[in-house]
Formats: sequence, structure tokens, C-alpha cells
Amino acid sequence: MANRILLDSSGLKVSKPGVDVFSGSPQNLSFDSTYKGIRPFYTLVTSYGGSQPQWISIPYPSPGYRPLMTWQSQTNGITTWDQGANTTTWPIPYVTDTNVFVYQGTPFRYYINLYNLRGY
Repeated sequence: MANRILLDSSGLKVSKPGVDVFSGSPQNLSFDSTYKGIRPFYTLVTSYGGSQPQWISIPYPSPGYRPLMTWQSQTNGITTWDQGANTTTWPIPYVTDTNVFVYQGTPFRYYINLYNLRGY
């Protein structure tokens, strides 16, 4: 049976079932009190001024899971944050485990941050 709980002067760690907390990687912890918070691990800016709207795919260094994505868009000088409800006017960007997809239409710019939710 694996040792799953470690409590010492640095904090509390709990590993996933079947993983030894002493030898498991940070990805194999289900709880880690030494976690330093959410930090962006990838930032990108896209611009498009073409006449034909299109979806574009932007690869990024995958952390092995789907990260949290925040985004800001700018069209004609108007800046919007997390405009998730306005999908009837223009599509919102989305993220997979390996790519960010953005819809580039009229002169448009996205500012996108991907965050590491696991602290490593």
C-alpha cells in the first residue's frame, strides 16, 4: 500500500490513489498546501486584419491537461474581458490540451493567458 499523506514542517501533501506521496511527482498529488497559486505559463497576442474571417489554431507547450484560459479582445478600439455570453456576435476563443483556437474576423486582437492550475 502506498503512503498517501505527508505532513511535515513544509505543509500537507496528499497523493492520488496508488501513488506514494514520497516518490510521486507534483502531477500525482491531489492536494498540496505548498502550492504557490495560479500563474500564467503561456501568453499570446493575436491580430488579424484580413477580409475573410477564419478560425486559427495556435499550438502551445502543453502541461498535459486543459489549462484555465483568460482572454481579452479588442475590436475597433473597444476592449472586452471574458465576453463569454456574447456568442451571437462573434465566437469566443477556446482551448484544448495542446492548442488555442481563436476566430479572426474583422480587424481584431486577442490577448490570451493560459494558467497553470497545478502549481508546477
